[in-house]
Amino acid sequence: MTSKENYICFHVTDSPRATIYTPVIDETQPGQLSCIVSSKPESTISLYRLVDNVERLISGTTTNNNTLNYVMITASRDDAGTYMCKANNGIGYDSNVTDVNVRCKYML
Repeated sequence: MTSKENYICFHVTDSPRATIYTPVIDETQPGQLSCIVSSKPESTISLYRLVDNVERLISGTTTNNNTLNYVMITASRDDAGTYMCKANNGIGYDSNVTDVNVRCKYML
């Protein structure tokens, strides 16, 4: 009699859940937006800036842990506005929006 092992495999899939983090950003200082996504399988993440209700794709760096970081080397008033993070993993889709405010230096 031979022994036979039985295996049960579970493939858990999960629709993405996108969260966008925005710290306070000071003019002329570096700033960063982080879009963190919880999903399985990993998601494709995109970051957009909304200008006059039009989505404009912004490039960022996607890490291997479902995070997209967008760095502003030197933040300016022009960086203020509405940003949208989108995530899609083939199982589902999610998006999240945030407003970025840049604290400006006073002009003398």
